[in-house]
Amino acid sequence: MANNFAETWEINNRINLMLLESIAEEQLADKLNGGGKSVGAQIAHIHQARLFWLDGYGKIDVSSMEKIAKDQTENKTLLKECLGISNLAMIDMFEKLNEKGGVTGYNNLQSPLITFLGYTLAHEAHHRGQIMLTLKSNGHLPDKALTFGIWEWGKI
Repeated sequence: MANNFAETWEINNRINLMLLESIAEEQLADKLNGGGKSVGAQIAHIHQARLFWLDGYGKIDVSSMEKIAKDQTENKTLLKECLGISNLAMIDMFEKLNEKGGVTGYNNLQSPLITFLGYTLAHEAHHRGQIMLTLKSNGHLPDKALTFGIWEWGKI
């Protein structure tokens, strides 16, 4: 079962990286209608949320994992590196939580692991949608290979 969680999570992470790779570095500053979080800030938020989950739900020490400062959200290399680090830590957390039988204790949450995995995937997919909408609203239409490719999980 743990392999299924890791495999599903890995596909999700590869989709994030596919999206990031398709974005030109200057597009990381794009904002929806001139306001809100930039594309880069939304990618940074995905990483920061992972750190929150790792610390709170996984009881994993995240002090050595870099947080992305507001002035670093347009650094594509850093964003990719941080997503890679938090991705591996998330896989470790899912394996540990699977051994424990699910998520318990933090914020009074008691949940089967599959429910928590679904929550984390939905959160990241929500932000991918926001990122794509932001890019489109700034005239930066994502490549059709990406927009269709992210749904081909058997190939990702």
